[in-house]
Formats: sequence, structure tokens, C-alpha cells
Amino acid sequence: MLLSCLATIVASAVLAPVATAKPAERVALQLEAPDPAASLVLSSLAHPRRTRSLTFLAGSRWGGRYTASTGEAVTVYTSDAYPVDQAVGQRWADFLAGLIHGPELARVTVYLVHPSEIPEECGDDAAACYDPSTRTIVTPGEDTPDGPTAEAALLHEYGHHLAHSRSNAPWPAVEWGTKRWATALGVCGRVRAGTLFPGGSAERYRLSPAEGVAESYRVLHERRAGVATPLWTLLDGSLYPSEAALRALELDVTTPWERPALTTFRGNFARTGPATRTFRVATPLDGTMVVSTRAPSTVSVSLQLLAPTGTTIVTSGLAGQAPSLTTDVCGQRTVTVRVRRVKGSGPFTLQVSRP
Repeated sequence: MLLSCLATIVASAVLAPVATAKPAERVALQLEAPDPAASLVLSSLAHPRRTRSLTFLAGSRWGGRYTASTGEAVTVYTSDAYPVDQAVGQRWADFLAGLIHGPELARVTVYLVHPSEIPEECGDDAAACYDPSTRTIVTPGEDTPDGPTAEAALLHEYGHHLAHSRSNAPWPAVEWGTKRWATALGVCGRVRAGTLFPGGSAERYRLSPAEGVAESYRVLHERRAGVATPLWTLLDGSLYPSEAALRALELDVTTPWERPALTTFRGNFARTGPATRTFRVATPLDGTMVVSTRAPSTVSVSLQLLAPTGTTIVTSGLAGQAPSLTTDVCGQRTVTVRVRRVKGSGPFTLQVSRP
């Protein structure tokens, strides 16, 4: 079970306050940078952690399904370490419904627990956590001393839930980040270069794209609220999102990428004339690209994919009437497809499936 956790950090700076579970009456969407000289204890990304079962929680929680101000149903439970106050649960449901979100909101369960309960649920060094197998967020119901505010922790974990609810095929978005955001950050190329580590250990937390997209989701809301974003110290500075990356992430939320785009080209090889045809294909997103051809029995062709530099990405090993190629687009924003006549003449069709 992959359980994404927010590492313990120092927090402060202010947004409009909202009510939280008592005894705390205020939380704010804000993170303050810790002393750069201070050491951070980072939580594990890929290490399995315990979460309470629903059976166990049945006798130690209150809350349930709330109808938010938007009319959406939101599931929020609060630990019985706090006195029962359904108005508090309602305000948290309204807070969640006010985030930039999609239909994934209806599928998440949020457990607000006392900060002292976080180590049992998420691990000793975590400030909050998300379990994708149950789509469950465990997060503090109040600001954590020397840690994030309640809102900031929840935003970070909801970022994990958002990523888990999106496709970044062929890679898992919960580990690599959402499709457009990951493309904007160059996640694929950096993973290949060994400078980012999806699903990494606690030691590589600072270079985890999973944590990068979760923190970017928090920053997206800070910018939306007009709050100055604090220094980026939880993660490596190279994961800090540019404005383009934040716009890409917002599109991933509001207009999720779902499937490859299909483009069809047609050509013809005459008995005399050029033996190759080239087609330039825009590849705005990283992911899997599949190229296939169809030709009559009178024509045999081979395929070659070229990077913008002219270097060969991949070549079909055998010529025939219907050769095909599959490769991962990883940083190339255009790819040239070269169809070469091996023998015969006649028309052919080229179909390109790209992310």
C-alpha cells in the first residue's frame, strides 16, 4: 500500500481564517519556511503505514456525509478527541467544496484527528497522510505546533488524492504527478536522468514528484487567494512550480487528460519519385506514442521516429504492409515520422496515437 505523507515542517503566514475542530478555532492556509539551517525529518513516501479501519473508527469518530454549500456531498469524520459539533464538520465540508476540484471530491474520505493521533495513523515524522487504496486523508483538525496549519496539511493531502484520481498513462499519476503538470516540470526526463524519484524512500522525499504535485496544489490555492507563497524548503527547489506549471495543474483538475489523441495522415508512393515521406507530429504532452501504417499488398514500408534534433528515437525492425512503433514521448514537443518505401507502389495510411 502506497501512503503519501506530508513531512513535518514549520508553518505560519495568513489567509482568511475558517473554523476548525475545537479546541482550536482558527486555521489558515499558509506555510512559513523553517530556518534553512534547521534539519527536516522527512516522512516516507513508499513505506506502508497503518490507518485505522472503518470498524475501529466507528466508535471513535463523529461526522459523516455533509451537503456542502455547492450542493456537493462531502465525507468528513472527526476524531472523538474533539467534542461533537456538526457545524465544524459542515464548515470543513464547505472548505473542501471551495477548492479547485472535480468529481474526485465525492470519492474522498477525510478524517480530522488530534495532532497527537497523527503518529499512530501516519507515522512518527508525518504531519498528515493519504492512503490511495481507500482514498482516505488523515489530517490534523487544528494547527500543529511547529508544523503546518490544518488547512495547509489538508490541501497537500488533497493534492495526492487529486493525482490519484487522474491519469498520466503510462505512469501512475499518484507517483509521477498529473499529466500536464508532470510535462511542464519535465518529470519523465528527470526520472530518466536520476534526479527525481517517483515512489521513493524517505531519503528521497525532497525529490519526489508525488510530493511536488501535492505541494503545487497547495501553492495553486495560495496564489488564488492572493497570499504570498513562502520559501520552498520542504522539497527541492527544482520542483517549485512555475506559473506555467500551476496553469497546467489547474487544467489537470478542471479538464483532466483522459486518453491519447488520434491523428490520421495519408500518402502515396509512386513507381518513380521519392522513397520516403515525412510527417511532423506535435507532442505537447509526455506519454506513450503509437504509430502504425496500413498499405495494400503492393506496398511494403518501414517506419522511423526522429527527435527534433534529427536523431533516431526508434525504427521498425521489419518492413511490411502494416509496421508499427511504440515509444514514450519524454520531453520532445515534436516528433518526425518517416515512412520509407521498401518495395512496391501505392497509397498508405499513417495513424498516430499521441498523449
